[in-house]
Amino acid sequence: MRTIWMLILLAHSSNRVEAQPSSRPIGNGSLKINVVDAVSNQRIAGAQARLISSDGWPHLIGDWKTDESGVCTLQFSSSETDELKFWILAEGYVPTESSLSPRFDGTLPDSCTVRLEPGMAVGGVVLNESGAAIAGAQVFVEYRDIPKNGVSAAVSETRNHFHYEKTDVQGRWACRHVPRQLSRVRFRLLKQDYAGLVAVPEPGASRNHDDASASFDDLLSSRAVFIMKRALIVAGSVRDSTGRPVEGAEVSGGDYPVWTTADGRFNLPGPAGPLTLSVFARGFALQRRQLLASNEMSEARIILEPGHKLRVRVEDAKGRPIPGARIALESRQDEYTSRGQWKTDAAGKVLWDSAPAGESRYRISRRGFETIASLSLFPDGQK
Repeated sequence: MRTIWMLILLAHSSNRVEAQPSSRPIGNGSLKINVVDAVSNQRIAGAQARLISSDGWPHLIGDWKTDESGVCTLQFSSSETDELKFWILAEGYVPTESSLSPRFDGTLPDSCTVRLEPGMAVGGVVLNESGAAIAGAQVFVEYRDIPKNGVSAAVSETRNHFHYEKTDVQGRWACRHVPRQLSRVRFRLLKQDYAGLVAVPEPGASRNHDDASASFDDLLSSRAVFIMKRALIVAGSVRDSTGRPVEGAEVSGGDYPVWTTADGRFNLPGPAGPLTLSVFARGFALQRRQLLASNEMSEARIILEPGHKLRVRVEDAKGRPIPGARIALESRQDEYTSRGQWKTDAAGKVLWDSAPAGESRYRISRRGFETIASLSLFPDGQK
């Protein structure tokens, strides 16, 4: 039987980073970064640069700082084969994520310029339902694109998880790196044993602290109050179609995923109310289950069916393979787990053996190319 690969073509688009023309082969090497103030054009000394690892869930590695001339040199390894991502952070400026991709001849720029937006200071306090301070809560600062035509744009996938502050013993926190347009910001609060909270800044004066919002005035005067509630535990088990427990299945639906034990059981903390569980295990079809989480709910029982093979090859208009193109299930864009997304290999191919049955919609993207959204794809032999 002949194996069929679905062919997807991507068209070129412009890059965001200002790259200088000189180039070199990607591999063990370095990248010179010029960091400047986006408003005054002055060079920024002491800015921190950190690489974003492409292995597993993204995390920051390395630690470089700009000198008096606003320049630092990043060192990277050959493991960064398809894209070079890095963060630039400086006191009083909005953290910025940048990305460089190799050309088709395998070269990367020798240098680039990153422009940092001046930020401002906000703050507040995090309390529990009894009014007691919560120490060690993480307050993530998430950035949204400026809304267009009254419709809020999506929050950046990667930025969600790197820029955060922690509350002190009095539950207080402060951040000096927030965009001056507070409408571009939201705050995600995480703390073990508590349900995650997302708070959206709103114009106006002080308000009662009974909803997931914070006024501009309270944030700017460091009087914003966030109330976190104790988490509800959703218990359940994951089994295959024959009834055998599935060990190591990833179950997500809250702020962090959990994994099943040897007997296929899991305990997922989260808030009461509607809950969408996503369950993934290698070789099984990805499954989503709608639940209503409450103290009275019975144990969730998840049955996984065998997975299906989805084969995709991504090329440009000239028939050249595009390595590092990201393919993602659109329904999973806002979830914490990364199991619903993959990258093409050096031949521009992706083979996923855990695809759900039937038609699903995917998003295919690669920096430097136009994104394809809501693309309908089927696993082998199901179209």
